[in-house]
Formats: sequence, C-alpha cells, structure tokens
Amino acid sequence: MSFIVGIDGPAGSGKGTITKKVAKILNLTNIDTGITYRCVALEVLNRNININNREEITKIAGELKIEIEDKEDIDRVFINGTDVTEKIRSKEVTEIVSGVSSIPEVRYKMVELQRKLAERKRCYSRRSRYMYICISKSASENISGCIFRRKSQKEI
Repeated sequence: MSFIVGIDGPAGSGKGTITKKVAKILNLTNIDTGITYRCVALEVLNRNININNREEITKIAGELKIEIEDKEDIDRVFINGTDVTEKIRSKEVTEIVSGVSSIPEVRYKMVELQRKLAERKRCYSRRSRYMYICISKSASENISGCIFRRKSQKEI
C-alpha cells in the first residue's frame, strides 16, 4: 500500500520547501504536479499556439510524453525524451502556465498523467493545489501549506 501525503497552500506559501523536507524525513518520493502543467505551457510556446486556443492546447496535453526523474536536489523533467528542466522554469512559461492549467480538459489530462506517474512509485508525496482531492482521494495525510509561516519552515 502506498503512503500519500498531500500538501496544499497558496502560491509562495512554501509548499515546495515543505514537500521536499517531509519527503526526505519520511523517505518518500516527491512529485511536483505543477511540473506537468509547465511542460504543456512550454510546448504551447514552442509551437507558437495562441493561449486562447483551448482545443490545440488540450491536444498538446494529450500528446506529450512527460517523464520526471526524482533527484535529491532537483527533479529532472523530460518532454518526449528531451531534458526541459530549466526551460519549464522560464519567465515565459511562468507567465502562461496559469492560463494553461485553468483549461478543464487540460487539467483532466494532467490528472490522468499525474496518477500514472504516482502509480509507478511505491511511496510518494505530491505538492499541488487540489491534488489531494483530484489525484489522491485516498491521501494518507493531508497537510495544508497555509499553516506554515516562512519562519517556521527552517524548523521543519
């Protein structure tokens, strides 16, 4: 049986920091589900697709083969075999990822992918808004990132 920890909270609340620390303490594999949306956003930019073209963006979401290699210091991210770890963190991707992730059909496809990524792992924690509702309905533990202040992150 898998042990799942869901961590939620608003942007900038320290979800990533907390998730990495909890995963290390509990010896879990961390999956940052936001990476999948960043991959779709990057491909939208690469193909020069208009951010309002929901049909094309949904099509892209279904076509991409996204792989995440969990390393201690950073997740290595691959789209169709190409390392895009740095590119998905670019300013341009950051500017459109919210719009991409707000498309319901894209969210559906990414939740499917995130479930598949999680199923390949024996134990894992995941960080992303709503993920413990949509992806891990049976989360063993659910920690809200809102309860941690920036000061207290150092203590964990």
